[in-house]
Amino acid sequence: MASTLPVASILIVDDDRGNLMALQELLRGLGQNLVLANSGEEALRCVLKDDFAVILLDARLPGIDGFEAAKLIRGRPRSRHTPIIFVTGAYEDLGSVFRGYEAGAVDYILKPVNPDVLKSKISVFIELYAKSAALTREVAERKLTEERLLNSEDNLRALAARLQSVREEEQIRIAREIHD
Repeated sequence: MASTLPVASILIVDDDRGNLMALQELLRGLGQNLVLANSGEEALRCVLKDDFAVILLDARLPGIDGFEAAKLIRGRPRSRHTPIIFVTGAYEDLGSVFRGYEAGAVDYILKPVNPDVLKSKISVFIELYAKSAALTREVAERKLTEERLLNSEDNLRALAARLQSVREEEQIRIAREIHD
């Protein structure tokens, strides 16, 4: 399925290098651009530079934790709708899970992750991202087409007015010749 879709970027955020490499290896087969970040701060810098189809975010990070990073990501208009999946090794209490959803997560997955489930979920977000991008392109193309049509209509009106003016001038010229 991934081969028929345009390449999207996936942000993977975890302070444990081993977890980053494991997720990278797991998702490599999807054929997407995988961007790695090892802190909330680095994740925010990545989100400032690029758009992502989905963000895998560890909840427990030093400095800006995953919950705060998610809130900040959601606070930017450009990344407001980017899906965030919290991936954590900590068996959180129900309050932490709700905290993740309140921060803007669309899902909350405990480690160790089921590879097939994670790839399936990410594939859905890649497909949604591709469809959204195609729709955005289509809207832009339609807008451009409408602008071209409006310009053509304006040009036709100007040509019709010019033609009318030329006809009137020709009628006046003919009437003068006949009169003379």
